[in-house]
Order: sequence, then C-alpha cells, then structure tokens
Amino acid sequence: MELISTVLKIVLIATVGVTICQAEMMPGGLTEEKQPSASNNTPQKAIQQLSDIIKSQASQQLSTSSGNGATTGDSLKNEVITVLSYKTQVVAGTNYFVKTRIGKYVFLLRIYENLQRELSLEGLKGPVSETDEIIYF
Repeated sequence: MELISTVLKIVLIATVGVTICQAEMMPGGLTEEKQPSASNNTPQKAIQQLSDIIKSQASQQLSTSSGNGATTGDSLKNEVITVLSYKTQVVAGTNYFVKTRIGKYVFLLRIYENLQRELSLEGLKGPVSETDEIIYF
C-alpha cells in the first residue's frame, strides 16, 4: 500500500510539473509579458532587421491619426526603436508581440517568424500608452 501511495505522489508531482512547463509556451496562447534580455534577444534582432518597414508603417499610422503625416513621418526616420517588453505566441512559427518606443511614441508590433526563421511585420498598433497591456491584435 505504501508503494502505491509513493508511486501516486510521484505521478502527481510529474503531472503538475509538466503542466507548469507547458503553460509557459502553450501553443496558440500568449506567454506572460517579458522584459528584453541578453539571453533572448530575438525581438530586438527582429526589430533591427525590420527597422525601415516598422518606421515607415509607424509614420503612416501617425499621419492617419494626426492628419499631418509629412512632418511627423519624417521625424521617425532617424529615431531609435527600443524594445520595452514582449509576449510570444507559438503558431506554425512564432508571433512576437512587442511593445516598442520610437522617439516619443509607443507602439505595439506583431512580428511573425516562420519555421525558416524569416521575419515579417504583421501588425502595428498605436500610438499606445506605455502602461497598456500587450494583447493579441
């Protein structure tokens, strides 16, 4: 009886451990919000690779919302893009939902990395507040 009890405890502990591990990278769901780090700099590398596209679309977004796109859009060309935080979503590849600062504006980006490691900007939302939660869009 004691052996069965011990075996059941081990199975329970293993099941809970697997469940906790799977929650971090649940297919289809967003992870918890993370801060950029040296150990996982994929979002920053993606931002650098797509920098011109991101700045162009951010400029268009600002011109649409403010009505004076030429001045605003031109000012973003020389701005640095900084990753503030991000979430990931496992699909047939990975979606990166990245909160970024471009100059004085904060944007949410959705960057898709396919299985061949090719990157594309799939969405841009903003400007938003720095305190806005990263959600699927």
